[in-house]
Amino acid sequence: MKKTTRIFLLSLLVCTGLSPMVRAQHFSLKPLRDIHPVNNEYFSFPYITDSTDAAIRINTWLHGTILETLPGKYQHSPFEKIWPKNRSGQGVTTLNYLVYANNNKYISLDITGEYSGTYTSPFSVIQNFDAQSGQPITLADIFTSKGFKTLQQLAIKQRTALLNNFLTSLDTTDRNDAEQYYRYRDCLSSVKNDDLAHDKLLLTNNSLKIIRSSCSSHSVNAYDPFGDFENEFGFEQLRPLLNEYGKHLLSSASGSKYMWSGKNGIRIGLYRGAIDRQQPVSIFVERIYGDGSVRAFCYYDKAGKRIDLQTERKPDGSYEFREIGPDQKTITGIFRLKYDRSFHLEGDWYTPDGPSAHRVDLN
Repeated sequence: MKKTTRIFLLSLLVCTGLSPMVRAQHFSLKPLRDIHPVNNEYFSFPYITDSTDAAIRINTWLHGTILETLPGKYQHSPFEKIWPKNRSGQGVTTLNYLVYANNNKYISLDITGEYSGTYTSPFSVIQNFDAQSGQPITLADIFTSKGFKTLQQLAIKQRTALLNNFLTSLDTTDRNDAEQYYRYRDCLSSVKNDDLAHDKLLLTNNSLKIIRSSCSSHSVNAYDPFGDFENEFGFEQLRPLLNEYGKHLLSSASGSKYMWSGKNGIRIGLYRGAIDRQQPVSIFVERIYGDGSVRAFCYYDKAGKRIDLQTERKPDGSYEFREIGPDQKTITGIFRLKYDRSFHLEGDWYTPDGPSAHRVDLN
C-alpha cells in the first residue's frame, strides 16, 4: 500500500468516525486535538487514557519521540514544540493517526502528517508497543536469527519479482519509459541487498507488514508507480521463524505477561527512574547501530525539555550517555550505566567537573 493510500484511509476514518478495529480494544484512546494557528489545519494525536504503567510508557514514548515534550508539559498546546516557530516555515503543518491493532498483546499506530522545510514532505511514523510492558516492538525482538534471515529472503524475493515484472513491461525506446527503466534498474540492485535494517514494522490483528521506503526521491514521487514497498505475511506463515516472544506476541491465545529476555546488549525502549531517587528522568533509546552504539536522548520530568545524548559503549559493555547543552557542544552531565536483560539501566550520573557520583536506577 502506498503511503498516500494510508493517509487517505486515515482521513476517511477520521471524517466518518469509523474504526478499522474488529476486536474489542485493549487500550482506551482519546485523541489530543488542536487547530494549527497559521494554516488552520486539524491536528490529532493518540493519547491512551488508561492509568496502567504500560499506557503511561506508551504516551511518554509517543510524546517524547514525536511531540518533543513529555505528556502535559506544555503551555498552550501539546503540538507547540513541533509547529513552525514565529515566521519560520519549518515544522509540522498537519498531524493525524490511524490505529491498526489494539489488543491485549500489542497496539500498532501510524502517525502521519506533513513537514514543511525546503519543501513540504509527507511522513509516516509507525509505532508498535507491547500491551503489557508498554515497550516498543522491533523486528529483531520477535524473530530467531535464522528466522530473520528467512524473512529477509522472502521480502527480497517478492520485491525483486515486482520490479523485474515492471522493468520487462517498459518500452525503452520511449523517453518516459526509458527514464523509469534506468531508475528502477538501479532500485532493483539496491533491493537485492535489503537487510530490513531501515524497514518499518506494522502489526495488524492478523498479519505482519514490513515497509521499505520508495526508490523515488520526493521530487519525482508523483510519478512513482510503487510508492513504499510493503510485504505482508500472515502469522501462521511466520510461526516457524519466530522466537518464543514472537510466538507469544502473535498468538491469538490469551496469556499472562511475557517478559522478553533477548540477547545481551541494550534494547530500544524507554527507561524511566530517578537520580538519587529524587530527580525523575527518562532516557529514550531510539536506535541501535551495528557497532553497538545507540542514538538516545533524555528528559528530566520537571523541565520536560529534550536533551540530546552522545553515547559510547565501553569495553566492559556499559554505556556512557553524555548530555549535550543547548549550544550542541557543552557537556552538562554524564550517565554511566550498565544494562541487564530486562529493560534495566543502573549506574551513576556525574557533572563533567564534579568528582561525586549520584546513583541512577532506570527501568
